[in-house]
Amino acid sequence: MATLADVLEAIHRTDELYRTLRAVGRSDGELWRLWVERPDRQRVERVDPLEFKVQVGGRWWEYSAAEDGWTSDGEAPSFVAEWPLERLLDPRPLLAAVISVLGTSTHANRPAVAVHVNRRKDDNDADDNGADEWYAAYGEDFDAVIDLATGIVVSVGGDELTELHVDEAVPSSLFEVPTGDGSGAVRIEPPEPRVVATLAEAARSAGFRVLVPAALPEGAVAGSYVLAPAGRPPSLSVRYEVAPGPRAIVQVRQHPHAPYEDDPAPPWQPSGSEGVWVRDGPGFMTEVLVRRSGTTAFLQTDLNQQAAVQVGASMEPVP
Repeated sequence: MATLADVLEAIHRTDELYRTLRAVGRSDGELWRLWVERPDRQRVERVDPLEFKVQVGGRWWEYSAAEDGWTSDGEAPSFVAEWPLERLLDPRPLLAAVISVLGTSTHANRPAVAVHVNRRKDDNDADDNGADEWYAAYGEDFDAVIDLATGIVVSVGGDELTELHVDEAVPSSLFEVPTGDGSGAVRIEPPEPRVVATLAEAARSAGFRVLVPAALPEGAVAGSYVLAPAGRPPSLSVRYEVAPGPRAIVQVRQHPHAPYEDDPAPPWQPSGSEGVWVRDGPGFMTEVLVRRSGTTAFLQTDLNQQAAVQVGASMEPVP
């Protein structure tokens, strides 16, 4: 199990622990992508509508399809506002807080550590050390998940990195800035997920044993089954809605066990059913983790905790 010293070292050395980074994430439900190339290149991009910021050294540019052009001429500004998910890439201000290790975990198929962050009572320098921006965004007392290999925060509040890849080749064109109306803006299209209509087809195509819940609320209807794009690690997502309504939702994501995955640690708690754990999710959501037949399934739902656990406990492999 990772120790507090391991976490603090990863956060402190985050600048040294990777050369390039490519990440996909969500902030308040919106899809974002990020690229970093050390020492001084970064691109943050909202997928739809297209909007991105490029920083090269002390210069920066922003492009917005909605604004139909560039919103900066590349001059070095005195202040550049952070865009969603940028903050997660620099966790060092958290070293000013009290950090407690909750347990080892995995996130985006990578070893991670769940932590609790609490503002120090005698911290009067939050404006200077950058911690005030974290407290303003997530409160002075919050849980987070740290990627152990990079020190990056991969989940906190409504912000989450769902994919994280380091030390890959990053196209230099991502950081090249065209002039004029931005018509030459570089946009990297993400691989398209595969969408199928039936559970049987999803189970045939997934590449692992697919779990399906038998105890969904009456009236629950499955949407489309979304498989990982070709060439990506196998996964399957489906959203159930209780009709008429939706009065409730059950979102299920599943993938094969990662070889380094540890047993769920706090804040996950045993549910009382074998292979099923539960924890509070964001807002009024409940999250359930299920491990069976070589597959890990993650459920997020606005059902009450008892009903959520019943759904998770009912998951079995598709015949």
